[in-house]
Amino acid sequence: MIIRVRNPSRCTTRSEKPYIALSMAFSYRSVLDTSPSASRKVRPQSDGTIRMAERTDGSSRAMIDIDGESFPMPLHDPRGVTPVMAVVAAPVQTARLLDIPLLRPRPVSPDETPATRPINQSAMETELRLVQFGDKVVRVVGPDTPYAQPVGAET
Repeated sequence: MIIRVRNPSRCTTRSEKPYIALSMAFSYRSVLDTSPSASRKVRPQSDGTIRMAERTDGSSRAMIDIDGESFPMPLHDPRGVTPVMAVVAAPVQTARLLDIPLLRPRPVSPDETPATRPINQSAMETELRLVQFGDKVVRVVGPDTPYAQPVGAET
């Protein structure tokens, strides 16, 4: 059972003596211990050595030597590991570049002359496409359809 006490002066030891009466109680609050044993760094302790041993098939395996005894280190468990396929280099192909115009021209800086692009219009695009709807003549902007016959076409 854990009993949480908010006031440290009410803490007691197992023998029901007040904790604050002990000589080392809360000493960390008033005394700085600079001895090497008080360091937070743990010194490494070596109980053995690890070496690589050659097998009869030519492969090597890690072995640990402790107190004159030698035994192999565990191997990686291959279960659950999917084999990785070797990467096959794809042949390099050169892509043909296309010049795609911007939807709107880039703004011109003050030290730059505006670039003009020639507009290629065929003879068909330059002539007006007029159709007659009843007694009105209308210019067609889109494609020709069976409903919008050019003026002068046979009906």
